[in-house]
Amino acid sequence: MGSRIVKLLIVCFAFFSNNVWAQTSVDEAQAIFIYNFLSHTLWPETVSNNTIEIGVYGETNTYKTLCDYTQNRKVGTKSIAVKKLNSINEAVNCNVILIAYNSSNQMSQINEKLKNKPCLVITEKAGTTNLGAIIEFTLVNDKLKYRANQENAIDHNLYLSAALLKMSL
Repeated sequence: MGSRIVKLLIVCFAFFSNNVWAQTSVDEAQAIFIYNFLSHTLWPETVSNNTIEIGVYGETNTYKTLCDYTQNRKVGTKSIAVKKLNSINEAVNCNVILIAYNSSNQMSQINEKLKNKPCLVITEKAGTTNLGAIIEFTLVNDKLKYRANQENAIDHNLYLSAALLKMSL
């Protein structure tokens, strides 16, 4: 009797999880991923401020979703602040930068500006880890996935957790 209840609960949970995921937009999924990336990234000890600053460069609906999702949330004891970047120069003070799909053609300028800075560079365009991004989002069979590049992270004095890398494409 007890095992039947457990099986029923597992089936219900699986059904519920699939329905919730199916109803999640790409923007919401990106916001959730980015928030989770924060706790799976190790920044150098020199980054000791009490706020994790996320900059969003370019036009993307994920900006507002990320603002809403991270509002009143923390990573450990650190608060999260999301801001819209009007220029690449503003990225130098960010711990994380999300580069919108339409701005990913500026990767070389962004790399030059953020060279050796501990900044988690995330893009909405597949193929950008080859250009220096640390994490890129991509759609696979209508599901949002990501590809992470530990070597690019190390170039920025960051380390990605084994769990984050294991889930990467």
